[in-house]
Amino acid sequence: MSMRAINLTDRGMCVRMSMRGCSWIHSGWVPMSLAAVVAMATLTGLFTGASTTYVLGQIVLGLSVYVSLSFLADRPLVNPIQAFVAMFYWWFGVGPAVVATWSVLLGKFGAALDAQESGMEALWIVAPGLLLYAIVARWTLDWFSRTGIYARFLLPAGDNYRPKLLAVFLSLVALSMAAIALLQSMGIQGQEETSFFGGIKTSIWWVGVIAGVGSIAPLATSALMTALASPWRTISVVVKVLIVVVAAQTIMQALFGGWKSPIAILGASYVCAYVSRHQRPPWLIVIVGVLVFMLIITPFVGFGRHVALVAGAEDSAVRKEVFSDVLNDPEAFLSTEMESIDVSVFFRGIYPLAGELTRRNGFLDGEWHGDTIAWGFEILVPRAFNPDKRDSNIGNFFSRTVGVDIGVSGKNDFLNNIAISVPFEFVGNYGWGAGILSFGLIGVFWTLFVVWMLSPDRLSNHPLTPFLMISMLAMESALGHYLAGFRDLIIPLLLCYVIYRMFGGRI
Repeated sequence: MSMRAINLTDRGMCVRMSMRGCSWIHSGWVPMSLAAVVAMATLTGLFTGASTTYVLGQIVLGLSVYVSLSFLADRPLVNPIQAFVAMFYWWFGVGPAVVATWSVLLGKFGAALDAQESGMEALWIVAPGLLLYAIVARWTLDWFSRTGIYARFLLPAGDNYRPKLLAVFLSLVALSMAAIALLQSMGIQGQEETSFFGGIKTSIWWVGVIAGVGSIAPLATSALMTALASPWRTISVVVKVLIVVVAAQTIMQALFGGWKSPIAILGASYVCAYVSRHQRPPWLIVIVGVLVFMLIITPFVGFGRHVALVAGAEDSAVRKEVFSDVLNDPEAFLSTEMESIDVSVFFRGIYPLAGELTRRNGFLDGEWHGDTIAWGFEILVPRAFNPDKRDSNIGNFFSRTVGVDIGVSGKNDFLNNIAISVPFEFVGNYGWGAGILSFGLIGVFWTLFVVWMLSPDRLSNHPLTPFLMISMLAMESALGHYLAGFRDLIIPLLLCYVIYRMFGGRI
């Protein structure tokens, strides 16, 4: 094997970083970042008179995160296995600390106290759960890496996929969109919107297959953002053009469709690729991106959705007109008042919902008795085989039960969905013990899938690493929604295999 091939591997990166292996867990910014969050949570908690359960819970959670990451620190930053730990700390550690501190700065001490204590019981499930996850994930990674089983048809010969392959990916996306548009012009729908926020129900299976071809787009975007993390002058002209086209199309689709997530996903994919290449975050880009997202994009989407709802704009075409009008009147949604800034938008509201589920369920007993888990597996079956299956709106069920009880949604609101995360869905169905054990189950199955898809030696620097990092965020949803993401990957992966064979195994 050549030196270039060795340097492409995760283990090769470890050797270059330190003679003792990957040392990022001991680098300055990692422990300092953890310590800063714990200190902020502790000081704000003591200042506002927060319960000892919260303050001690945040300290224990911070220690749990550090130890958990240490178990996974034999590989360089950043891979989807490590990122699971960071994601839950973001929701349960960083979230309440930042929201509470911001509320204190605004003089809203009651809101600060509520932000801290609303979910504090959940900390005692997440802290041991992350440790269990890390131990199981490390064991699974070491064992499965020795089997040599992984998706070789997804592994590029070099740093990234060849420009020709990326062009093929995006051509398939364009053909899929054109075919769907042509069918609609002929009166063949096959798919219909089920919610204001873009939910889709497929009524004709082969139309769903055509649409599924377009779902290869996130894989292409992941590879393009990986390329963008390299110095601009080293990127080929073809790839530069593709990056510009994809970025422009994503931003336009988000702005005129009323969605924040496409822009957030694009930025997060780039940050993941950058950290993988440079082993540190692009701090300036992250800060600027956060400010733009919080001060411009979020107010625009929130205001536009309100206008669209009031106008009864259920159809996507009508919503585009509404958001186009709102975009032309920035003074209507931009605000200079500090009180209007909602920092909680970054944390998904999972923390208080998880706390409520922990309080109302026991160690071995859950109020839903497995119903939402069964519902989740039910929605995985194509409607062609089960026409009477329930719609995949489990998030709305959470909204009209747990959400109503803590005052974040209405009982008759059949529009909005809320996220509680997969482990806390287990809490709601089977109790705290199942919630903690679910972290271990996730450690097994998520690690197996990540290693199979990326290969053992390319976990952090595979072109699809950003894609899996983003896919991991689906764990905020119900189990059924999360598993549906794996089902939806069948067509893109089959396409990748066919293309791999057509390219003679050189992609």
